[in-house]
Amino acid sequence: MNKREAAKLAGQTVFIYLFREIKTGKIIYVGQTKYIGRRLNEHRTALADIHNHKGIYHYMRDNNLEFYRDVEICIVREVFGRDLASKVESEYIERYKDTVQNIVTVDSRKYNTDPRLKKVRNVTTGEIFWAVQPVMEKYKISRYFLDKAIKRKEVIAGYLFEYVE
Repeated sequence: MNKREAAKLAGQTVFIYLFREIKTGKIIYVGQTKYIGRRLNEHRTALADIHNHKGIYHYMRDNNLEFYRDVEICIVREVFGRDLASKVESEYIERYKDTVQNIVTVDSRKYNTDPRLKKVRNVTTGEIFWAVQPVMEKYKISRYFLDKAIKRKEVIAGYLFEYVE
């Protein structure tokens, strides 16, 4: 394999990682990234930003937790490609759903401008959610499996969901 082929393969490797509280052993975050060093720097910067309202950072600030002193980062898998990475990440989130803080708790204005997040309707109840994250929180459904169920028009967690345009 030449350098160009090796570089291409390396750029498609995705790392699945966890944040584990050292004192309690609880898994408090599951993530995926192609660029682990850059992503860890982004997490450190976000934790220091008091205006960042993601659940993991609220949790860490509220509990006076710091990376490396109180929270260790564990790379648990390397996978090839984003689709498989999303599936594996969702499986880890499901495994640790009682302790992970992967829930976004911010005002909807910021996220309504993000094209990656779509409004979701619970067809069964008629309830409309401003984004995928509140659905994940309320029904304890991973992003990957929710998206898969919506696209296939399948019931998940006892409900049928759809994207709202």
